[in-house]
Amino acid sequence: MRLRRNGGRRHELVSFVGIGLAALICACDNSTRDTAIIADSSPEPTGRPVIQVDCYRAPQSVLLGPPTDRRNAGHAPGWIRLERIGRAANGIAELIDGNGAGLNGRWYRRGDDSLSVIGADDFLRTELRVVVSADSLRGRGDAHSDADLERDSSGTLGDLRRTWSVDAVRVPCDRMPRRSTSVNR
Repeated sequence: MRLRRNGGRRHELVSFVGIGLAALICACDNSTRDTAIIADSSPEPTGRPVIQVDCYRAPQSVLLGPPTDRRNAGHAPGWIRLERIGRAANGIAELIDGNGAGLNGRWYRRGDDSLSVIGADDFLRTELRVVVSADSLRGRGDAHSDADLERDSSGTLGDLRRTWSVDAVRVPCDRMPRRSTSVNR
């Protein structure tokens, strides 16, 4: 019987040591796993570039140019919003008139200091070709619509076409009006 008790004690001792080792191994495994979980949930840099937004205000419409005696007229002032990422070659643009009418668009770099800003929908296409300085945009605007006809300077009926000088100054973007979805141009 004595051998049996010693054997039982040895078995108990081996079991106890085995349980201790298993607990130690599990504790190590959990700490490694916990470290991995903490590392996975740590805030990582988003990797998203900072988007710079510049806004400009022109004294005339940026959709159709200065006032005319024609039926289709823009509504001053005009606003130009450009989103850019550093020295990107293109980005998102928005053109909005004083009455809230507007066009979504894109801008494209044409040179170190010049851009082409194009906004369009099913009825109107407006392109601004501008030189960018520290605080302004200066250049030319062109609008075209084949959805409406008007007489040109010679009296010939044709597509709506407008050309004008663009002169816009940089302003804080929070001054830009909200775009309306129910405004007629």
